[in-house]
Amino acid sequence: RASDWSSDVCSSDLSTPFQQEIEKENQNIDIFLKGMAEYPPPIPDTVIMHILSEAGLSTSDPRVHRTLNVACQKFISDVLEDCACVAKQRKKGKQAKQKGLDLEVSDLKVALEMRNIHIHRPDRKSVV
Repeated sequence: RASDWSSDVCSSDLSTPFQQEIEKENQNIDIFLKGMAEYPPPIPDTVIMHILSEAGLSTSDPRVHRTLNVACQKFISDVLEDCACVAKQRKKGKQAKQKGLDLEVSDLKVALEMRNIHIHRPDRKSVV
């Protein structure tokens, strides 16, 4: 009978490679989330909650807050790295003998435009 066959197949303990892969990914996600719980957040939770509310989202799940916190930190880090590269290129053009690297708003502007984010602020001399 067909119903007997389907119940035998459905109750089988055999899992497909796809299901094993999904289970492994879920375990990796659990390990990642547990690690984030121990990691002190660099951005205050009030800022994260404000970002969520501005986007129209509301959650009290700390895992969502921590995940967004890591994503924000990564974005800021990437933008600052791009900004430093732009500043180095600018410094090469001037042949300046300064040893330090000064970041300017114009450098930040270029770094953000590389990510298709356009700011309209007057240029100032130093950001950092």
